[in-house]
Amino acid sequence: MLRQVLLVIIITFPWYLFADDQSKNETEDKTARERVVDAGNSLGSFFVRVGDGIADGFNNVRARLSDSEDEDQEEVESEPELEKEDETEDKTARERVVNAGNSLGSFFVRVGDGIADGFNNVRARLSDSEDEDQEEAASGGVDEGNSLNNYAITIIDTTKQQKRNFDSFLDNTVGNYLPKNESSLFMNEYNLPGRTMAAGTGLIYMPSARFFPEGYMIYDRSKSGPYDHFRLNFMPFSWVEASLFYNDINTLRYGLQPQRNQSYKDKGFSFRLKLKNQGYFPALAIGLEDFAGTGLWSSEYLVGSYSYNNFDVTAGIGFGKFGLRDTLPNPLAYLNESFSYRFVGIKNLGGSLNYDSWFAGPAAYFGGLEYLVSQKYKISALLEYNSFDFDKEITYSPKMDRKYSDRFAPSNRFIERSRYNFGLRWKPTKTFQTTLAFTRGNEVSWNFSFMGNMSRVSRPLGLVEDIDRRKPVTERQKMYLELLEYFNSKGILVQNLNYDLDSKTLVIKYTQGKKNEEIDVIEEMDLYIRGSYSEIVTTIFTPKIGPHEFATIYYDNNGFNRINSDKYQTSFNPRVLYPFLEWSVSPGYKIHLGSPSGFLFGELNATARTTLVYNQNIEVDLSYIFPLINNYDDLGYFADPSDNLYPLRVNIQDYLKGGVTGPEILQVSYQENIGDHYFLAMAGNMELMLGGVHFEYLYRKTNSPFAIGADISHVQQRSFEKSFFKYQRYNSNLYNLNAYFYEDNFDLQFKFSYGKYLAKDVGYTFEVARKFRNGFTVGGFFTRTNLSAKEFGEGSFDKGIFFSVPINLFTSKNHRGGSFGDGYRPVTRDGGSKLGTTKNLFSITTLKSDYNYQ
Repeated sequence: MLRQVLLVIIITFPWYLFADDQSKNETEDKTARERVVDAGNSLGSFFVRVGDGIADGFNNVRARLSDSEDEDQEEVESEPELEKEDETEDKTARERVVNAGNSLGSFFVRVGDGIADGFNNVRARLSDSEDEDQEEAASGGVDEGNSLNNYAITIIDTTKQQKRNFDSFLDNTVGNYLPKNESSLFMNEYNLPGRTMAAGTGLIYMPSARFFPEGYMIYDRSKSGPYDHFRLNFMPFSWVEASLFYNDINTLRYGLQPQRNQSYKDKGFSFRLKLKNQGYFPALAIGLEDFAGTGLWSSEYLVGSYSYNNFDVTAGIGFGKFGLRDTLPNPLAYLNESFSYRFVGIKNLGGSLNYDSWFAGPAAYFGGLEYLVSQKYKISALLEYNSFDFDKEITYSPKMDRKYSDRFAPSNRFIERSRYNFGLRWKPTKTFQTTLAFTRGNEVSWNFSFMGNMSRVSRPLGLVEDIDRRKPVTERQKMYLELLEYFNSKGILVQNLNYDLDSKTLVIKYTQGKKNEEIDVIEEMDLYIRGSYSEIVTTIFTPKIGPHEFATIYYDNNGFNRINSDKYQTSFNPRVLYPFLEWSVSPGYKIHLGSPSGFLFGELNATARTTLVYNQNIEVDLSYIFPLINNYDDLGYFADPSDNLYPLRVNIQDYLKGGVTGPEILQVSYQENIGDHYFLAMAGNMELMLGGVHFEYLYRKTNSPFAIGADISHVQQRSFEKSFFKYQRYNSNLYNLNAYFYEDNFDLQFKFSYGKYLAKDVGYTFEVARKFRNGFTVGGFFTRTNLSAKEFGEGSFDKGIFFSVPINLFTSKNHRGGSFGDGYRPVTRDGGSKLGTTKNLFSITTLKSDYNYQ
């Protein structure tokens, strides 16, 4: 228990409050709201973001703000704890909400009407208050008594001020004798951190406390006998690095007969967290390697890095694989004796969180430095002291080979000769780097890495260049036709228009297939409209997808104003000619990793996609695969299905080999909505293995961070060969209850679902994803059902990662919804598996959130 508590404290404690900032010129006039956001996970952030009044109860807030001002004043004054004799009549709704928060008891009485309604209405109502009042309340200028919000802000302000005082003390004392880190060549944006052979960012083998910027995706490939290492890394934030890795271990066999000559493949997940930036003191990071696998590569570390001029120095303490040198007593053993012992080897079926081993067992120190030899050519020299002890690794030492039947012949080549490693690193571009090293005193090792910032925005539409001369709005019908023709020529299909002469307000409803970033489309449309028509004061945009009208976005002369769900009638309603057909042919791929038959199997194909839009509600989608090249001839292994489950997903190799050519998807879908209630019905072959019928419901209010829904399906197993109407005997009924939450401070999407899965097991799935403004998405999930680990099989329970990269990051054209990416599971099993669909209502309705417009 102590181990879990310590880990939670390390990960969740707001270290950044005490971290030395890289920039010392932080402005002193930062508003309280900004300071709360900077505090991240602080309690104050939560209260401020929901309207500075959550303590009064969400439903009570809605009721108070909807009442007349006199009734509100009387209700507040009727509560003794809130009574103020000098309360003025012009007190704003926002001040009354905050003052009402002092009555903690009222929270429990009034919260019953629903959290989602409260969140949405607090935000909407408070956005209508006067700018002066908003600024005063947000900055803590209003005397809010003992409100929890003001109390949280005071704590944060005090902590920040103490930190500034401490920084000033260091500047005038110790700082006079310390080097300034601003001069380091390792701190600039171009010189991205180096990558290791098998531990993410760091030196040669050893990790460092350096991190890539937010939004980067990095692929690492290294060769350091007897290991081949493959790693895919994501940076959802600048302080988090998450990795999926594969190790090909050449000293062990993998699989059953007749595949006994293939080397063993081990896979797992890694996680690194930045604790503080470099300032007067080193940057700090904590990391866990293989924290949910077999335990073969399980290791943890705490590391610090400090750079000055051409030097970047790293030192740390490691456990598990990083502690095999056993040069230090485990410092945590002084707290609990259990930290002194650690299981070494392959543990259970894999996939479980081996938290009982985290930071346990022998410890060892490691360290090294990187010296920038040439800034012009981006060449660095590396030196490190390695905390690995290769002779103690069960997968490595030739001394242990004869004791195990699953070993290849021993090789004295792998005996360690030195604890020091030397290398050279070259970073010719911002997207590629490579390292060549002499390791263990007898091995030449190398790695290369490809990287890219997936969060950058795509290219603009180019509407601004075509702004006409400003002209008065005289003939509305002429203006309608001009806007219809112009925007349609840019790939933005205008559906409805209306101009009100009295309020000088233009309403435009549209659908577009140009950009993932809806805000870019709206801003450029608004700029064109204002540059062409002089009288327009307010423009109201309503994006549409199919039959759905989403949020109404208001733009005045100062830009984005607000968002709500108002509905507008329009006088200009162009007729859309149904049905119409859309089609495309594009390259496609499939990848199958880590099977006993070989590490990598896959195919390249040409995928023809056709969509028949019958009307705004009904679509027919067809995806047909034409093979180009694959290596499936060598794919053949025993799938090892569970004794208690029908084999479906585990037969993936039969679907890959048997269905090379043919229709992968053929489905009919119907969409409709009634207000904030959305419906989706689908029938046909919805994925590679399954066909059937599927129905989904979603309730989602405009700008609410919450959404709830449900889905139900009846599915039939498809034949192994791709066919329109051939099915096997297996069928099942599925259902899910779904809850969604969008956290707008960190742009995180959460989904929790409970239901029945394909293997007829029952349980829940938790999913979290970071979605960037350009559409790049990365996330992870896990599922727990009523299956035991033994019934589930290898991996113990279903889990994995997923990512999606918008195509328009790499092309000169803009494509709405065009992306590539995939989901990955360490092992494919039947337990916890869901139906895969190409459409879901939460993604379709994402335009209801102001996330897209700010």
